[in-house]
Formats: sequence, C-alpha cells, structure tokens
Amino acid sequence: EAEWPEFTDNVATGDACRVCREVCVSCWPEMTFAAFANKYHDKGDPDNKDFRAVVTAARVLLKARLAGKPTPEILPPTHVRARNERLICVYYDVLYVSVSELTRLCNGLGPKQLGLGKPMTLTLEDNSTLKGYVLSLEGVDPA
Repeated sequence: EAEWPEFTDNVATGDACRVCREVCVSCWPEMTFAAFANKYHDKGDPDNKDFRAVVTAARVLLKARLAGKPTPEILPPTHVRARNERLICVYYDVLYVSVSELTRLCNGLGPKQLGLGKPMTLTLEDNSTLKGYVLSLEGVDPA
C-alpha cells in the first residue's frame, strides 16, 4: 500500500497517497492537487484518457524509485526532450596552404611539379576566397 502524507493515530487522513502527490508536483507543478485529482477521475472527458495513462505510468516509475530501483527522472511535459542522433566524428590534423605557400614550403616546386591537381577554393567568413591545398599533418614533427 502507498504511503499517505497525513496520519492521525495511524489512520490516513490526507486526500492522497505520497505517490499521487509527488506525481502531481513533479509532472504538473502548475496544477493544484484538487484539479489534478478531478482531471484524473473525470472519465467523461475523452482527453483525460491520455492524461490518465501518463499519470499511471508516472506512478509506476515513482513506486519503483521509492522501492530503490533505478528509474529515469520524471519531468513535467514541458521539460521532456526527445532526441535521436547518429553521429560519426573523425578528427585529423591538416594544413591548408595557398599555392604560393606550398611552393615556398616545397623549395620552389609548384603544384604541377608535385603532381597535384587543381587547388581547392575556400570561401572565408568575409566572403573572400582562398585557393590552396589541404595537406595531412600525420607523421609531421610539431617542432
């Protein structure tokens, strides 16, 4: 049996058990408990079917938590965020050099002598463009 919040001589005198009160406060903090209980018990309103299902599920979670079982946190509907992501991150160190920088770094050898194709064009934040090559820094001594 659920724990009641108010007792007189070991007889429950409050209007709800602890689980119902905590579900109301956790999930619908803007709603008074009286309004929460009226909405839950109003079987004439078809919109209450979903409300009753959510309350019942929240009660099950809270009872499990009170029993010491690990459960997800119960949040008001406005705080629930569902997200499904798939992400692959690849990190690598590269150097972007302009054609003139490449020629200087390679002791006067230009892109044609190095067997490179056309340079890649980057558009910068100020909408200017920069032509150059992306070179891997794998195995390059940082010193």
